[in-house]
Amino acid sequence: MDPLIILSQTHKKIAETPLMYQKIMTSINFTDMVEYVKDLDELSREIVLPHFDYEEKEIFPDLLFKGFPDLNKLIEELKEEHKQMNEKLDRIKEMSKKLRDDPAATQKDKEKLSALCTEITRELVEHGQKEDEKLFPLLK
Repeated sequence: MDPLIILSQTHKKIAETPLMYQKIMTSINFTDMVEYVKDLDELSREIVLPHFDYEEKEIFPDLLFKGFPDLNKLIEELKEEHKQMNEKLDRIKEMSKKLRDDPAATQKDKEKLSALCTEITRELVEHGQKEDEKLFPLLK
């Protein structure tokens, strides 16, 4: 399948994640919040992480092979963003587990999880836009 189509399809699915994060942030109880985070974890495992992996193993090497000028810096930046977002997704999962399993979890814990969800939502959207603007044109 055409790499541009693959990237476009997964970017569309990833763009839907803010709706899930919004549900997490507005959940009125820990149980609902934990359920939404389970959905988020599934989305991450099935779409976001494979998308990052595909870019790093297929798209980035192909673009570097084609010799586009000044691309090394951009690709290193995107790979670092992938790494940081992976770490945040892991933290979201850990924080959710604490909310689910720790009877002493507090509203403050929920607020920390909400803040992290807000942060990664922004980062995923900005990262996708950067790829759409700077990488997609090179694949055409």
